Amino acid sequence: MSLIQFGNVPANMLDLERFGFGTWFSNQEPDVLGMTATSVTAYDPGTLTTFTAYGNTLTYEFDRFVIETNQRALLIDWSGVFINQAMVLSVITNRGANFAELFTALLRNDDTVNGGTGGDTLAAREGNDTLRGHGGNDHLIGASGLDA
Repeated sequence: MSLIQFGNVPANMLDLERFGFGTWFSNQEPDVLGMTATSVTAYDPGTLTTFTAYGNTLTYEFDRFVIETNQRALLIDWSGVFINQAMVLSVITNRGANFAELFTALLRNDDTVNGGTGGDTLAAREGNDTLRGHGGNDHLIGASGLDA
């Protein structure tokens, strides 16, 4: 089961390409900022938004990723997932970061989604999902599976 935590910027899970965070991404191809044995960080050179995947960089198998703004404000912290090299590469395009393929693959299982302080649109997909709005005027949208 994965755990999705959104920050203070309102999320829109109906927008699979960027979860409503389009203003935090340009149309420039992301660049790698740094890599250690347990993480790799890419960034958008136009907005300086960062995408960090945590796990094993030798095998390119990751179990968590975090997207933050250029001011280090949390957009999304997603843990309990399996991300491989092909999934990471699917994000990096010549017209900017596109998370649609990655987000679609990760949302196929049971998920717990915690909204942030803004007015979020949280949407369940396949699996038995739990949606928690927290602050703001949130829209919670169930789908297939036993959603709560």
